[in-house]
Amino acid sequence: MEINEILEIPQFKAEESEKINNEIIISGEIINTDKACPTCGKESYKANQYYTRIIRTLPIYGKRTYLKFTEKILKCIDCNKTFSEKVNFVEKSQRFTKAYHNYIYELAKKQDFKRVAELEKIDPDTVKSFFKMSSKSG
Repeated sequence: MEINEILEIPQFKAEESEKINNEIIISGEIINTDKACPTCGKESYKANQYYTRIIRTLPIYGKRTYLKFTEKILKCIDCNKTFSEKVNFVEKSQRFTKAYHNYIYELAKKQDFKRVAELEKIDPDTVKSFFKMSSKSG
């Protein structure tokens, strides 16, 4: 089975992976994004900036797993506004995929926050925050 089939993230195309200690880092590219300007709606843009994002996602084989990719900041040629590519598997400015967020929420429904934080090696306040946000939206 190919890594993209395991990840099930249509907007992410894995290109390589590496295991470092007890972590898996999957490097890839963002594909099939909506590049329409949120201000004027046109799709005339140029890449303005690039930055690397490393996002935690669901564990693979019990190992902490991260996606590493370059996200583009685009500049609309028509109205001159800058905006980010729309990536649907992670909320803006977040360091966790939506799937990982839901995974933590499901764990936290069955165990106390401190235990989930220990298991996943994340801050207990992050678990609490994920739980509160998912409880409100669900």
